[in-house]
Amino acid sequence: ESRTSADPRTRLRLSVCSRHTSPPTKKSINIPNTMRRTLAALAICLLVSHVAAVPVRDGAAPAEQATSSETWLSSWTGRAEKLVNSGIAIKDHLSTMVSSKSDASAEKPVGKKAPICEDLDWRKNSMRLLKELRAEALFKDTKEGQRFELSGVATLKDEMYMIFDSLDYIGKTDEMFEYRDPANVLIGTQGKEESGFEAIMASEDTNTFLIVREAVESVKKGVTTKDGKPDTGFFPSVVEVSVNGDDYTTEAECKFDYEYPSASKGIEGALYFSIDGQRYVLGLCEGNSCKDGATGKEPGNGMAVLTQLSKDDDGECIWKFVKELPLPKSAFFQDYADIALHKDGKTVAIVSQEEAAIWVGGLDTEKWEFVDTPGMIYHFPRSIDCEVMYCNIEGVTFLDGNRILTTSDAAKSSQSYNCVEKAQSVQVFSFPDGKWNPNTVKKEL
Repeated sequence: ESRTSADPRTRLRLSVCSRHTSPPTKKSINIPNTMRRTLAALAICLLVSHVAAVPVRDGAAPAEQATSSETWLSSWTGRAEKLVNSGIAIKDHLSTMVSSKSDASAEKPVGKKAPICEDLDWRKNSMRLLKELRAEALFKDTKEGQRFELSGVATLKDEMYMIFDSLDYIGKTDEMFEYRDPANVLIGTQGKEESGFEAIMASEDTNTFLIVREAVESVKKGVTTKDGKPDTGFFPSVVEVSVNGDDYTTEAECKFDYEYPSASKGIEGALYFSIDGQRYVLGLCEGNSCKDGATGKEPGNGMAVLTQLSKDDDGECIWKFVKELPLPKSAFFQDYADIALHKDGKTVAIVSQEEAAIWVGGLDTEKWEFVDTPGMIYHFPRSIDCEVMYCNIEGVTFLDGNRILTTSDAAKSSQSYNCVEKAQSVQVFSFPDGKWNPNTVKKEL
C-alpha cells in the first residue's frame, strides 16, 4: 500500500509496522531472541492492523467518515504506541542482559583477584567431606530437644561421645552415625540451666569421662576486694562422670587452676593423659595468649595450659597449674576451638572456627611442648561460590590415619546464611592425600 495513502487507518498500520519489524542486524547477539522479539512486534502490528480495519457506519457522509476515523485513530494510536514502546523497553532490557552476560564471560579485567579457591596450593590442602548428618537426625528419641549446640567429641572403642554447650546430655553414636539408629542415644537428664560443656575426654584408666565447663565464676580462696569482700574470677571446672546405660553419674567436679578473662573465653578443647599414675589435663585456650578482646584475636599466639590432678590446702580436688604450652607460629589462627590426639600419641589436630581450618602438628609429652612437625594447615570445603560454610566447627577427633570426625555448633545471628546449613551437625572428613601422616603410622593403621 502507498505510504501516502489518505486513509488514516492505513497510515497507522504502515507507521507501526515499518518502525518495529525491521529484520535483525549483524549486531544481533542472540538470533533466537531477536527472532522472538521480531515476532512479538509483528503480532502487535497485526493487532493494530486488525483494529484499524474496523468499518465505520455505512451510509455516512465522507466528511463524517473522516471525522469518525480521525477520532478513532487518535484513541487507538495512543494505545498502540504505549504497547509498542513497552515492547521496545523489554527488548532493550533483554539486549542489555545478554550484553552483560557476554561481558562477564569475557576475559577478567587486569588486577581483579580470583577467589582463593582457584589457588592450586589452597585446593591441594582442602579437606574432603565423606559424610554429614544433622544432630537432630541422629537420635530416635530427641528428648524434645530442638537445639543441639554441639561442642566437644571423644572416641572410645569405635563409639563417639559428644557434648553440647546448651544441654546436659552426652550423645553417643557408633562411628557410622546413621539416621535415627537405635544405637544413637542421648545419655542423662536435662537440668534447668545450660551446661557450658566445651570439651570431653575418655579416661580409660578409670572408665570415666572428663567433661570441661568453659569458665565458671568462682571465689578466689584467700583473696578479697578493696572493700573486704571475697574476690571472684573465671575458672574452668572438670566434671568426672561414669556412664551407666542411658544415664550418667557425676563422680567429682574439680576446679581448673588457671584464671580466664571471661565466662565465654576459657577452655575450648582438652586432652587427658595418665602417666606413671599421675593424671593430667591439657586445656586449649580459645583466645590467643589465653586472652579475650583484641589481644585474643592476634593470630599465631595460641596457648594451652597443662594441669595435674591434686588437692588444695583444704583437701579439695583441683587440677593444679603446671605450665603454659605455646602453640607453634604455624598454627596461625584467630581462635582455637578443639584439640585431638592421634593414637600414635604424638600427632595433634587443632581446629579454628574463624579460619574454618585445621592445624596438624606434634606434641612432645616428655618435654611437654608442641612441635612444628609437620605443622600443616588444611581448609574445610567451601561452597560453589567459594564462601565459607563450616563456620562453627567446635569438636574434632581422629577416626584413623586419614580421617577425622567433627561436630559443629549453632550458627550465630551475626553470621552469613551460608553458615546455617552446616551448623549443629556431625561430619567426617579426609585429609588430602594423607600428607601429614608418616609412612610408619600408615602401616600401623
